[in-house]
Amino acid sequence: MVGDAGLLVSPEFLFAAAQECNVLSSEKVCCPDYLLRKVRNLKPVKTAVVGTGAQVVLEGVRDAVEAGIIEPVLIGDPDVISAYADEIAWSTKDCEIVAAVDEIA
Repeated sequence: MVGDAGLLVSPEFLFAAAQECNVLSSEKVCCPDYLLRKVRNLKPVKTAVVGTGAQVVLEGVRDAVEAGIIEPVLIGDPDVISAYADEIAWSTKDCEIVAAVDEIA
């Protein structure tokens, strides 16, 4: 990612900077039970997911898959997706992955 001054900025740096500025909370966000009950009997929705180069995104996707809400199409660098999925002990073998190593897919 290129910043305003043309400097290369990593997603990790941006995430750390956002946390330092209290933009992102470390508090775990959960879907309310009443919403999960409403969708429990529905078919999972095929959902394109970008931003898969961040562990927090894959954690949310994993939770949505486990709740039966979505059938994800993960868009991003397959190696990065695999590395983060391993870190959170989640298998993406049943997920469609669209390789996109930059913003142009």
